[in-house]
Amino acid sequence: MSGTVASKGSGSKYVSAEVIAREYDVPVSQVHRGAREGWLPVMKFGRYSRFDPQKVRTALEEEPATCQTKGQGKSGDSK
Repeated sequence: MSGTVASKGSGSKYVSAEVIAREYDVPVSQVHRGAREGWLPVMKFGRYSRFDPQKVRTALEEEPATCQTKGQGKSGDSK
């Protein structure tokens, strides 16, 4: 539980890939892949990656097709 949320002076909270993965019910590796490929916004602190949940949500809402086509599609489309 501890160590997953980092606060910034402006009140924004950055969370670990594990928190984002849990929120969207996807493997942590997919969150890291999104950050690496550039379709998930990420803050890098040396070798550590942290994510702003609001920015991740916005990115997924604005570009859902990009996110789906670049992933492996394990969850599948429900359409």
